[in-house]
Amino acid sequence: MVMAAARRLAHGTGQPTHAEREQHLWSHTCHADTFQALHTEAARARWSAGTRCCTPTLDAPDGTATLRIHRAAEGHGDARDLAYTLTAGARGHEATWRTAEFSRTVPTSVIRATLRTVTDPGRYTRRASRIPMLHRAALRTHPVARRCPEPALGR
Repeated sequence: MVMAAARRLAHGTGQPTHAEREQHLWSHTCHADTFQALHTEAARARWSAGTRCCTPTLDAPDGTATLRIHRAAEGHGDARDLAYTLTAGARGHEATWRTAEFSRTVPTSVIRATLRTVTDPGRYTRRASRIPMLHRAALRTHPVARRCPEPALGR
């Protein structure tokens, strides 16, 4: 989640003009559009909308992630004052989940990029020994044969 936010922020700030930086980072005209963009992104991945303790949430269908939408502490009570908290991890071990909190001043595209890493993580090659046992049940694994090293000559 952290790398997705960092990549998107670096891409946006690396644009040559102020107008291009604004377009790449925000891509929406106001924070109300951020709310709608996140709902659209979550709906595409079949996340369900719900409420916990009077706070709207979007929940992953497999129970491994939640996006809370709440009022920012420094807000004034309108739609621009929303803050977002994305948590994700192994089902049944919510105490160890990773959390990303976004204030009302974080660009829309950064929040969407971070949410997309959870809704559509893509394929990554990892050695099984590098994946914690706690998370293996949430992954699809495919064994890959590795070539044996050539024997040293003259030995």
